[in-house]
Amino acid sequence: MEDKEKRSIYYRLLIIGAIIIPVIIGFSYAYFLAVVKIKDDKPTVVQGTAVSEFLFEIQTENDGYINASNIIPLTNDQIDEYASVGTFKVVSGNNPYNINYKLLLTDISLPTELKNEYFKWKLVCTSCTDTTKNAEGTFASVNSTEMELKSDVLIAPNSNDEYELKIWLQESGSDQIDTMNKAFKAKVKAEGEFIQS
Repeated sequence: MEDKEKRSIYYRLLIIGAIIIPVIIGFSYAYFLAVVKIKDDKPTVVQGTAVSEFLFEIQTENDGYINASNIIPLTNDQIDEYASVGTFKVVSGNNPYNINYKLLLTDISLPTELKNEYFKWKLVCTSCTDTTKNAEGTFASVNSTEMELKSDVLIAPNSNDEYELKIWLQESGSDQIDTMNKAFKAKVKAEGEFIQS
């Protein structure tokens, strides 16, 4: 009789353990996650300690895509007027801390002919009083479908950073016929995490 009771208690403890352990692990895992809210309600999970709010989104037009088509070479004085321009905004809600974020291009569609030092981009924070959030570069080293534009950018609670991303083909002074009339497409993405000061 004692053996049956011991087995019964053992099985009950085993079943209780099988239920409780996954629940504890689930809660522990959830504690170390925070959700980044983005415009299309598809949350992106970032690592960090969970808090009551983590309001951070990127607001864009055209589903977040930056497009450039019928690309032709531009001289320096033509860039401001004729470069392809995409605009977007990074918004921080009523958070308890500053957010450190980075900006990326994803889903990049770029012809091989444009992977050179003359196909350029320039990121300008139009709402900023200084130039620390600006960046520029070329598409010469793009070898995947994701490229970082700027990292380690701080945004305070209840703030927004408005950006312009200009894309153009720089006049090289030599034959660029193979790079003309091409098209470029990429999606702007922001990733963020809390910074405790």
